[in-house]
Amino acid sequence: VAAAAARGLAAPPWVWGLQNLALAWVAVALGLLAVRSRGALLAVGPAWWAFLPNAPYLLTDLVHLRSRAAVPHWFDVCLLGGLGALGLALGARSLGDVAAAADRHLGWTAGLALRVLVPPSCGRAMVLGRELRFHSWHLVTRPLEVLDGARDVRFRGGHLDGLAMAVVFGAAVAAAAAWTTPEAGGRGDAVPG
Repeated sequence: VAAAAARGLAAPPWVWGLQNLALAWVAVALGLLAVRSRGALLAVGPAWWAFLPNAPYLLTDLVHLRSRAAVPHWFDVCLLGGLGALGLALGARSLGDVAAAADRHLGWTAGLALRVLVPPSCGRAMVLGRELRFHSWHLVTRPLEVLDGARDVRFRGGHLDGLAMAVVFGAAVAAAAAWTTPEAGGRGDAVPG
C-alpha cells in the first residue's frame, strides 16, 4: 500500500491495484471465517470459493508493466511483482487452511476435493477476470453471462489461449498451495501465519 501510494505521487495512482488487493483480503477474511466450524465452513465456504481467485488474480496485473517516464521501470516491476507474489501466497495459504478445515469438519475426501478442484477453478476465474472483466460479484448479478464466458475457451486470443492461461494459472495456485501449507504436503514455514 505504501509503495502504491508513493507511486501515486509521481504518476496517476493505480487504484485498481489497491482494489484488487482489497478483494484478495476479502477472500482471506472469508477463509478465516470458514475454518471456525462445520457450520461456518458450509455457510461461508461458497462465498470464500467465489472470492478466492481475487488473491492470485494479482499475478495478472503484470500486464500493466511498461516503461513510463514518471516512474522508474524497476519500481513498477517490484510493485506489481510484489503484489502478484503476495496475492498468490494469500490465496494458497487460504486454500490450505480451508482444505484442512474441510478435512477436520467434513472428512478427508472433502479436503482432497477442495485441493483438486479449487486451483483449476481459480485459474479459470482469473482468465474470466482478466480477459472478460468479470468479478466475483458478477456470479450473483450476472450469473448467466459468467457461465457463458466460462464455457468459451477461446476468449480474445482465439484458439485455446483462454484454456492454456487457465491451466497455467491453476497450476501456479496448486504449486503455491503445496508449498505454503503443511496440510497440502508442503513446507509450513513458507508463509508466516
